[in-house]
Amino acid sequence: MLVKQDQISPCEVELEIEVDAEKVSSAYDDVYKELGKSVTVPGFRKGKAPRVVLETFLDKDVVRQRVADKLVFEAYEDALNETKLDPFRPADVELLHLEPNEPMRFKVKVPLAPVVELGEYVGLEVERKVRSVTDEDVQAEIDRLIDETTPYEPVTDRGVQEGDIVDVELRREDEPEGRPQRVQARIGDNLPDFDKGILGMSVGEERSIQVTYPEDYPDEDLRGQTITLVTKLHGVRSRTLPELTDEWVKQIFNQGESEGERSESDRIDSVEKLKSRIRSELEKIAHAEADETVRAEIANKVIAGSKVSFPEAIVEEAVDSQLQELTETLRRRDLTLAD
Repeated sequence: MLVKQDQISPCEVELEIEVDAEKVSSAYDDVYKELGKSVTVPGFRKGKAPRVVLETFLDKDVVRQRVADKLVFEAYEDALNETKLDPFRPADVELLHLEPNEPMRFKVKVPLAPVVELGEYVGLEVERKVRSVTDEDVQAEIDRLIDETTPYEPVTDRGVQEGDIVDVELRREDEPEGRPQRVQARIGDNLPDFDKGILGMSVGEERSIQVTYPEDYPDEDLRGQTITLVTKLHGVRSRTLPELTDEWVKQIFNQGESEGERSESDRIDSVEKLKSRIRSELEKIAHAEADETVRAEIANKVIAGSKVSFPEAIVEEAVDSQLQELTETLRRRDLTLAD
């Protein structure tokens, strides 16, 4: 067997392989014997017809393909062992010549693993910028903490006000047999018509509220429509946000603790200590973000100076995969690529 090797790219090698005529003849004999076992030839028992007779009964293209399959696989494996190549994907085979009693020649394009030529990574300069923590940042965290720790309480002695959480049952007036929807909503976060219509309602009260949906409403079926919603109020909850005081801080951070359970430096029992702790945590986050940004910028610089070579097979597989996904998506919508 002769093997000619040609490096056509950093990650693709073309092998031209020649199998000697003796092996080709032997392969033809084997294939005729194998196929002859399943062919009925008049005057011969199954599997006993000589090759010269079988040649008139069997399709020469079928025989040729079986011979090629038999020889190519074995010769390709031998060529890989000889050249020490390690294919990254299945190879493309091009049959050049195959005739009985003559050497067989074929080409194989062998895809190798992607090759990365790493760019410069020593001595790269990147500026480390740490975001400053402002008083506004600290106050925003305090506001978030107050919001998260202040519960809503049931309201029974007044009507609905701005900022309340309401528990309502909704039904479209034009769909009297439709199933009502039970929802909870914060007054001030909904369509203006709905919020305006529900203000002042008491628990147990029912109203018909006319709502006009804007043209950019997420539900396309409701855009631009004016609908009357039969609304029944089942519950109201409200809350009053506390003032930021030392007492509130102690209640939130030290509730249930006995005296001396934590050291003085660890205890958060005043507004100033709370602000100091929040600022410290935000500064840690800012430094961590700065480190992450530096790592990302260094990586981007290395990538920008690097070169990656990969076999065409990877690109073809990616394109085929995306085409299959697109075709399936279109099929579910009763469309085709031609549309």
